[in-house]
Amino acid sequence: MTVAPISEAPATKRGERRLLVVLGLVAVLGPASMDIYFAALPSLTDDFGVSLSVAQLTVTMFVVGLAFGQLCAGAISDVLGRRRPLLASIVIYMGATAACGLAPTIALLAAGRLLQGFAAAAGIVIGRAVVRDLYEGREGARFLSRLIIVYGTSPLIAPIVGGQLLAFGSWRLLFVALVVLATVILIVCLRGLPETLPPHQRASGSFGETVGAFGTLARDRRLVGFAAALGCMSAAVIVLASSLPYVLEDVYDLPPQVFGFVFGVAGAAMVAASQVNVWLVGRVEPRTILRAALAATVAVGVVLVASAQLDIGPWPLYLMTVLALPCWAFAMPNAVALGLAGHATRAGSASALMGLAQYSGGAAMVPLVGLAGRGSALPMAVAVTGLAVAALLAVALAGPQLRAPPPPVA
Repeated sequence: MTVAPISEAPATKRGERRLLVVLGLVAVLGPASMDIYFAALPSLTDDFGVSLSVAQLTVTMFVVGLAFGQLCAGAISDVLGRRRPLLASIVIYMGATAACGLAPTIALLAAGRLLQGFAAAAGIVIGRAVVRDLYEGREGARFLSRLIIVYGTSPLIAPIVGGQLLAFGSWRLLFVALVVLATVILIVCLRGLPETLPPHQRASGSFGETVGAFGTLARDRRLVGFAAALGCMSAAVIVLASSLPYVLEDVYDLPPQVFGFVFGVAGAAMVAASQVNVWLVGRVEPRTILRAALAATVAVGVVLVASAQLDIGPWPLYLMTVLALPCWAFAMPNAVALGLAGHATRAGSASALMGLAQYSGGAAMVPLVGLAGRGSALPMAVAVTGLAVAALLAVALAGPQLRAPPPPVA
């Protein structure tokens, strides 16, 4: 298996499509590990005999690992390059996933989920760093939107697969499926993942330089503002996805397969929205698209609150879930492209800070919403609304628009 050591921006459509597939599969480990798992939360809660809030800690621990793992993976990839750290992380992910499937207690399952998320983080942060190595500005936003075609299949397929596996056996089967998926991704990366960061562009690797780089990036008002917006928006989606199975099963007495199909339809809508974003980015400023997506998410939250208060059945929940994921598909690539603009020499570290913000909000909010219990959709709805409003405020605090970015790096 041979791979070119250094890669330039793909010169052909075929080369770009190949890179899309590889980076999309790499990025899918994180969302797939959550999307396939949500439907199992009620049965896992009953199996271990724990409360809703305790069971949702397994989601929180995964998201915490996903958030802080990006800080390590991003910094390491700036020093060692993109390819080697990513391959190592996939191997670690496979071991952690197998441990989750064999966990005899909820505490060990939570620990395994922490390590699983920590390893899966590399696929997200290094994938974005590769895009930043090759593209700038609007071209980066376009490529990130196209990536959703590949890893957007996770909310389309994973919840349905998870629901069907639960119909045949225990929640432990879900982790067997994830090990198989990781094995396939490892083989694809061994054959098709290029190195995009030449040795002469890598960081020195000293601890002081790494800490200093994060400190400098954390003082960048634009990066922090767009990272906070991404974090609040992503937290809203995570809260919705982790709470909806309980609402459907406990409030409306529906089987877990219903959640799988609803989330699958939402995933299809998300993929479609990402391709609309590819077309929009060339015609509308990314910041304008981002603001519109966040405003639409506020409207989704308001409808969820009204539905919970009026108790008019599950259909508004279905519809708002299908609308929420497309809003995220418009928000994510534009927030990332805007936040990473101007950070060519520290793309891995900047991407890591974006990733930390993206998932740390969800890690904090999921157990807090779970403390409210399983009997109402109102806590979930209020959290979604508040997070969407906070995301809009973060964009406003990011500061004025920069001048137009340079053309794509050749």
